Amino acid sequence: MTPSAEIVTASPSDEPGIRALLREADMDGDIRVAFTREPDYFAAQGIDGAPVDTIVARCKSSHEVVGLGSRAERRVYVNGSPARVGYLSGLRIHSAHRGTAVLINGYRKLKRLHDLGSVPFYLSTIVDGNETALRLLTSNRAGLPTYRDFGAYCTFLYGIGPIPARQPDPTVQIRAAAPQDLPLLFRFLEGVGATRQFFPCYRPADLEDGLLKGIRPADILLAFDGDSLVGCIALWEQTSFRQRIVTGYSPRLSRLRPFWNGFARATNRPVLPPSGQAAHMLCLALFCVAGDDPKIARALLHAALRKARQHEPRPHAVLLGLHERDPLLPVAASFPHRCYGSRLYLVHWADGTDAVAALDDRPPYLEVGGL
Repeated sequence: MTPSAEIVTASPSDEPGIRALLREADMDGDIRVAFTREPDYFAAQGIDGAPVDTIVARCKSSHEVVGLGSRAERRVYVNGSPARVGYLSGLRIHSAHRGTAVLINGYRKLKRLHDLGSVPFYLSTIVDGNETALRLLTSNRAGLPTYRDFGAYCTFLYGIGPIPARQPDPTVQIRAAAPQDLPLLFRFLEGVGATRQFFPCYRPADLEDGLLKGIRPADILLAFDGDSLVGCIALWEQTSFRQRIVTGYSPRLSRLRPFWNGFARATNRPVLPPSGQAAHMLCLALFCVAGDDPKIARALLHAALRKARQHEPRPHAVLLGLHERDPLLPVAASFPHRCYGSRLYLVHWADGTDAVAALDDRPPYLEVGGL
């Protein structure tokens, strides 16, 4: 019989147990991946939002952490105006406690925290193929909130082989940002961000220890038309506080991996690292273009992939995430890639129904490095 667990808000003493659970509770599929936060789970919480509530399930007999979930609040654009919404992430349950009351009791705890908070609804994503989580979370079981499907979210994985030369456009100049460019950049993000649903209301402080933790001005590429800033994109190195560990492959993919890697290197697609090794990924962020001009978007993405080739240590792949309704999606798809799908959900209780119904048709925006 599985021992029972208590659901509590995490304390600093839970930190080692949380990291141990993240290492054990990998995401199933053809490629099994553990999303870890070494060396300190709480050090990376700024990318989730503020405030952040971390909920854990502690086994009553052993006191080990056997379940985990996170509730955060973010200031984002909703229908073109700043507002606060929530973000749910990091749901993990130890294999021995799946099918027990841990999940339902965890959501009861989440509802109590929600009632004390200030957001009407939450964003959350479920990876394609995770049928167990999908069936359970969308089942409308007593104690669970409503999960409303809000469309597909595509994560593009690009290789870091040679990028074909691009005919330069004399009207668009691209260069790395400098510290003195930050006021101009954040004014630009305010204007473009309002055209997207859920685009964060970024501030310069987010580069230090907030939603964009670890991005330096030199990691951001700016596109100019004359003196006008018309686009940006950033390379986001996260391995110092977040990691993706490949814990295994399906038998079929394990057999095919050597052949795939040979094909991938020849066609500039991402390679598959050995099982047990960290997959070194660079995330692309702040992919914003004035008027969604595909010419500028293509030039920026081309420049970012070329810059990624010079990064040390050399990444296995570069990630970019876009919603299926994002106007820049065709540009992202025009470069050699693999695409991994997930679904965006709006999660709410009864008090969030009207706010969800009032959303207009602006395309949603989520940073893949913030998921």
